[in-house]
Amino acid sequence: MNTRLLTVAVAAVCVAGVVVAQTVNVPVGGGAAGIDDLKLVQLGGIEAKLERLPDADAGKPAAKVTFKKADEPRRLVALEARPGKSAVGAKALVARYRLTLKTGEARLALVAWDAAGNAWHKTGSEPAKTGAFTDGRVAASSPRPAAFNQEPALEFNWDDIEKVWVGLVIDGAAEGTFELSAARLTDEPYRAAEPLALTIADTKLWSIGKDPAVTAEMTVADEGPNGGACTKLAFTFPGGKHMYLVPSMALPQSDLEGYSALEITYKAELPPGIQGLLLMLGESGGQFMVEPMPAPSEKWITATIPFADFKLGGWSKDDNGVLDLDRVQSLMIGTHGASTGGGPGLIMVSDVRFVP
Repeated sequence: MNTRLLTVAVAAVCVAGVVVAQTVNVPVGGGAAGIDDLKLVQLGGIEAKLERLPDADAGKPAAKVTFKKADEPRRLVALEARPGKSAVGAKALVARYRLTLKTGEARLALVAWDAAGNAWHKTGSEPAKTGAFTDGRVAASSPRPAAFNQEPALEFNWDDIEKVWVGLVIDGAAEGTFELSAARLTDEPYRAAEPLALTIADTKLWSIGKDPAVTAEMTVADEGPNGGACTKLAFTFPGGKHMYLVPSMALPQSDLEGYSALEITYKAELPPGIQGLLLMLGESGGQFMVEPMPAPSEKWITATIPFADFKLGGWSKDDNGVLDLDRVQSLMIGTHGASTGGGPGLIMVSDVRFVP
């Protein structure tokens, strides 16, 4: 890419002694909408074809991909574009799209490539909407390096990017169409439009870590608020010694940028001396716990906990000691502490959501 153009695009403009920062608003490809020269990327595991529609979106043209995917593993449908000017400072991809989907689930995705073949990717936190044309966004400020990068530690820099892929990651067998009428990179920070609800009422999603002296069993019951499904963790702590019980589940393959807090609906009865829930978010190396611990409750309550209240556990290590929202991989809901006399406990959770 032209280094001079990249430098100019991110420079401040000095007018009459006043420094004015330029706004990033870069079409991903040719034309004002960024779709004039899109090319279909031929990838394995999925059948796809591209066609041009002259007036798909209220008289505006669109690129339409018809796709079919027979297997369950995650696959990518992508359109390749080459930005005509610098995207330095871009924080989000904004795409206007229409999706039809008979089965499966899809999320918007962005992949950025440098000239050496290194790639960085981001996936939308929320499932893509089906139906009419709508605007979707993908956070782009800190994309993740691809596992195949020649230099795994190479930092992402828009200066080095020569092409981008815009499209969908699709989970499960799927068949449908994806129409793209506009796509641009912007410095407007990504903000989630709605809460991200987690599927938790499935014991196969959870693994339970615990002290050997603790007995525990998780089941799913229709005992949540209004008779909804919930997890039901029954356990027993011995008394007099510190014990821990930490059920954990992996989060969807998306980061939490654009969200501000975790919201949990629960009720809990804990052994005497145990102060509250051990509620944690896990990165690849560190575990961050809520302080103070959410208190037990005999009735269903909903607690909204800002990410700022998650602190690195004293037993845990992290490279920077900060909860990085783009690196969160797991959710943990349990308890720990020394019970004065030991005894049974019960933790029930009906809903967990990340909220904007």
